[in-house]
Amino acid sequence: MAKRKAGFQEIRPARTAEDDKRLKIDPGDPDAKLDIELDESFPASDPPSQTQPEQDWRKAIKR
Repeated sequence: MAKRKAGFQEIRPARTAEDDKRLKIDPGDPDAKLDIELDESFPASDPPSQTQPEQDWRKAIKR
């Protein structure tokens, strides 16, 4: 996939699960899954459920 430049930022094309080498190596990779979900949901207004903040702030502090 070729990258394009727009001003100061590089723009890369969105990926699908078939394009991601990390998922071919490890289909259970949570980071790769999240990256794909974010790419596939763009430009939707709601992020994938994996990106939702912790509901109980006490659990978030323990991490």
